[in-house]
Amino acid sequence: MAIHSVDDLWTYNANIALMEEGDWIEAVCSGSNVTAVGVHLGGDSNDGWVRALVDGVEVWRGSIYGDPDSAEGVYIRYLEVSGLEPGLHTIRLENLGIDGEGGGDDVAMRFFGCSALPVGLAP
Repeated sequence: MAIHSVDDLWTYNANIALMEEGDWIEAVCSGSNVTAVGVHLGGDSNDGWVRALVDGVEVWRGSIYGDPDSAEGVYIRYLEVSGLEPGLHTIRLENLGIDGEGGGDDVAMRFFGCSALPVGLAP
């Protein structure tokens, strides 16, 4: 897997954040048998809207605002696209610059995943 991004990503421990509208990060998943790609999103009270693209096609758009007063305290989701034709695939996240409920527009994530099986079906 190769990771490409804008030059000024915010990082802290295992967290990565796209701070400004237009910031992006992508993973190129190589291998002849890759059929599923995904990203682990982890938003908090200053996170906003993001869009996810797979092979240049938008597959999801939404707010990853995490309410610190909720039981979980954060927005944690693994977004996966499976059933792809076997081969090389790119998953890309883009900060849309739209504020979440908390008033911030950061977009936080932890990692990308590539697999020959959907995560839900892995043994």
